[in-house]
Amino acid sequence: DFGSDMFLNTLTHVDSNGVVTYGNGVEGVLLEPGQEATIRLMLNHSGRFQFQCSIHKEMKGEILLLTVDAV
Repeated sequence: DFGSDMFLNTLTHVDSNGVVTYGNGVEGVLLEPGQEATIRLMLNHSGRFQFQCSIHKEMKGEILLLTVDAV
């Protein structure tokens, strides 16, 4: 199970094992060992977002979202 502040007040679409969750209140994703999920977020700002496993605190990562101006 992992969660992140990037999910707060963000439209989120999660497809995991054939189950689709969509909404503005998704707080995290529960994954069994070996399971995969596709997560789509509609963020309106750039930033550095941390995520962490709620069970294994040493399992964590970071997503860096950059804004690129159109040419």
